[in-house]
Amino acid sequence: MKPKRLQRSDRIWCGLAIACIVLQFWWLPGESRSSADSYSTTLEGKLALYRMLEPLFPRVIRNSETLIPASQSDTLVIVSPDRYPGSDEEEQLYQFVTGGGTLVFAPNISSPKCDLSSLGIHLSPLPYTASTSGNAIATGNGNGTTAVETDDGNSDEQSQPTMDAQTSSPPDTKKSPDTGADPSAQQPDNERATRRTPLDPLSELSMDHDDQEDSRGITGQALPSDEGLLADPDALPSDEPTLSQETASGTFTDESFEWRTTAEIDTRVRSGQETLVRTSRDEVVSWPLGQGRVVLCSSPDVFSNRSMMFPETRRIAVRLIEHGYQHSVDRHARDSATTSSQMPAVVVSEFLNVTMSYQNHGVLLTPSLRSGTLQIVLAAILCGWLGFHRFGPAIQDR
Repeated sequence: MKPKRLQRSDRIWCGLAIACIVLQFWWLPGESRSSADSYSTTLEGKLALYRMLEPLFPRVIRNSETLIPASQSDTLVIVSPDRYPGSDEEEQLYQFVTGGGTLVFAPNISSPKCDLSSLGIHLSPLPYTASTSGNAIATGNGNGTTAVETDDGNSDEQSQPTMDAQTSSPPDTKKSPDTGADPSAQQPDNERATRRTPLDPLSELSMDHDDQEDSRGITGQALPSDEGLLADPDALPSDEPTLSQETASGTFTDESFEWRTTAEIDTRVRSGQETLVRTSRDEVVSWPLGQGRVVLCSSPDVFSNRSMMFPETRRIAVRLIEHGYQHSVDRHARDSATTSSQMPAVVVSEFLNVTMSYQNHGVLLTPSLRSGTLQIVLAAILCGWLGFHRFGPAIQDR
């Protein structure tokens, strides 16, 4: 029978080996991939977009190996990347677009600030103003509180009841002193009030049931997990991104639809710029760059699984990619006289979601290398266990 000390050592070695095996299937820090990539089934994921594009275009591929597609005439889709391109990667994108490629770009909704000067891409977070935080009201469907601000940036005190007043009795509608009519009824649809709430990791999943009830039916109701997620704006730090929900219109459809964003596109006018989607400001713009084209969206939400549930936003997402792809087809038609290449592809890039910056030895624990690292550690443990039994435990000095 083995001595107790040897039995205790065997249990330790065996426990270490089992731990390495278990960690290869279940890693404590959690999910290994981004929750907003084209593999994710979460509300902010893009799996529904990828599967919907596959039957609509001749070739739709994912690419996580390289940033730039193999063909110069492909349409590159970069939506909600975990990190933004560095200087070298920005130069590669610039060469790709000016050489005839098409780039469809949307920022990360949690960190919307992005500057890619060579491509003309300048995005900044929506301002979190004092008037925004002072207009918090409680919605009647249990969605928490929202902040209301008119399009001109001024608060409308007449139409903003306090939370106590709303729970006790409905607010009184103020009449215009000149016409006696409700001022809000005179505003056109594209000048409706903007609902803005400071963005926390879960508040982006909330939806305004009052705005969606007529056009979306019961599918537009807030999810049970969304209740109470929108906290008091005054209690949140002012540097948090501001989530804006507005009614938008576009050149691809006569219907209005909801646009949710935390970023705004700079107001500079680029040569040949087209506005494809607009609220109180430009939300999607497109312009030529060299021989290529850039399609810039202020929000990735229109491409998310959540937006794919509704026909109007689903149609807009496809039309935006189709707008960029049409340029690729036109370039392919011009080049087909001299080359016999296949039809251009829509390339959904995952390169900026799976690659990391230089981390020294920490890169061994990244999702792409973690399994191999654990296998090496497991082999070392088994070798140590075998050597321990071969030579026996250390003998104490007497």
